Amino acid sequence: MSNIYTIDFTSDIIRGAHNLGTRNLLKGLSLTEINSLVEEYTQKFGSPRFVAGMILWIDKNNDTYCFSIYKSGERFDVTSLDDLKD
Repeated sequence: MSNIYTIDFTSDIIRGAHNLGTRNLLKGLSLTEINSLVEEYTQKFGSPRFVAGMILWIDKNNDTYCFSIYKSGERFDVTSLDDLKD
């Protein structure tokens, strides 16, 4: 059985008194799809940081984008991009 991944995605975007952030669950992903999303966000926002097992991007406006990844229903502790290799 292959592993199934889920991303708990959050963004924190503050403009004045308004929080425009979101939270979404992206379910049923393959490792290839996870890597594609990580690459997409890295191209948009630069190199990620790894905080408490999560992948975090901070853009030039100090907006944050965070991936918490779950592998087959269990929290997947990501400390570097190497953790996302087959």
